[in-house]
Amino acid sequence: MQSQAVAFLPSGKTSWFNASTESQNLLLSAKAPQIQVLNQSSGVAHMATGLDESVEASIGEVGTSTSDYPVAPGACVVFSIQQLLAASFVAVILESGSGSVFITPGQGV
Repeated sequence: MQSQAVAFLPSGKTSWFNASTESQNLLLSAKAPQIQVLNQSSGVAHMATGLDESVEASIGEVGTSTSDYPVAPGACVVFSIQQLLAASFVAVILESGSGSVFITPGQGV
């Protein structure tokens, strides 16, 4: 029997960032085991998740491993979040410029 991937199923409303080179965070519209991130800006977006509004995203420095997860311009990716620690907040920062980044809680691929 073959297993089939389940298409991404939103479990809350999509939140939107007018992202920039300063870290911003927002409260997700629902807790979920995954979030879908759509980066429609012209810059690489870095994102982090957290349990409260203190979460900040970082681009780090060249040659270090201190940056948060990068999302390429135009990319749409799904992140899994530990279910017991399902994040309530998401933070985003761009390496350069400004633009739209959309976050949708849900489950699937």
